Amino acid sequence: MSQNNSNPLLRQNTDKHPGVAIVIPVYNVAEYLCECLDSMLAQTYENFTVFAVDDGSTDNSGVILDEYAKKDKRIVAIHQQNAGQGAARNNALDRIEALGTFDYVTFADGDDKVQPQFVAQLVATAERTHADITICAFHYLESDGLHAKGRLHEEMSLDKETYFEFVLSAGARPMYHGIIGTGGMVWNKLFHIHTLKDVRFLTDKGLVEDELFCLQAGERSRRNVYFPGMLYIYRQRPGSDVKQSSIYRKMLAARILILDHAFSPRTKLIATAGLVAASVDYFKRYEKCPPLNLHEHKERAIKACDEGYLRKRILQRFSLMCDYPRLAHCYIFQRRIFNSAMFWRKRKHS
Repeated sequence: MSQNNSNPLLRQNTDKHPGVAIVIPVYNVAEYLCECLDSMLAQTYENFTVFAVDDGSTDNSGVILDEYAKKDKRIVAIHQQNAGQGAARNNALDRIEALGTFDYVTFADGDDKVQPQFVAQLVATAERTHADITICAFHYLESDGLHAKGRLHEEMSLDKETYFEFVLSAGARPMYHGIIGTGGMVWNKLFHIHTLKDVRFLTDKGLVEDELFCLQAGERSRRNVYFPGMLYIYRQRPGSDVKQSSIYRKMLAARILILDHAFSPRTKLIATAGLVAASVDYFKRYEKCPPLNLHEHKERAIKACDEGYLRKRILQRFSLMCDYPRLAHCYIFQRRIFNSAMFWRKRKHS
């Protein structure tokens, strides 16, 4: 288990450096939790506190948190009855706001880990650029090691509308598509404390809460910055949320709510593009039309495609769902047969 680092070259003068709160919701990740916490304690930046919230774990996660908290004052262990990831994060945010001693807040998941410069580089970039929200890139951690999926972009400033597009990452515009770091995850972002005033995660377990949280924080930001530091390590494992079949239903529910947070003609097109993409994914996964009036969004979806926020192929599939749902079902059925045939063909020749 990691101890406080005594190397003077790595220590920071905590009186002169902004205070950072790191929120980690924890639920049944005992197998990975030590790696996560050790990576936090290995930070080259020292003026931080980890608020780790045990969300009623049934494995050894809570015990592990208590052991780390006893050995290092930078870790605060919080225990609550199981209420979901959003509620766990809100528990920590309430305590952070009540303390009133932190300048920035960032997040991590209990089964992930971070690079030693994670906090230091995020804070340095935020301070240098006066950013209210700072976004970094990340690696995927798979069974065979670290992988970078996508492309890096040079450091750039994001106005409110561009940040909105970055979070939804549903557009097809070449200048943003495929950049490592786009998306509504909270764990690759550093938020200035003022952007989180009265902002909390939705606690409905039936939706993905990160995107809406990021957008609400963005409404309170004045300047946002992306920089291409690969600082976060996201572990892909079979039991994670993004691997569950319910993710498409949860994503669609969130995208419906996000429509109400579009604040300009451009962001309305971006939000519509995100909703359309989620609707198509929902149809492909569950083989039925999503529970909303598709025609209500068709005209704006066409405009979003014309202006480059929505891929033409996705619009075509959405239009097919709107106008010819039975034909869309046939398309999905034929696609499944084709994919199955290709699978067995490859297996036969392997």
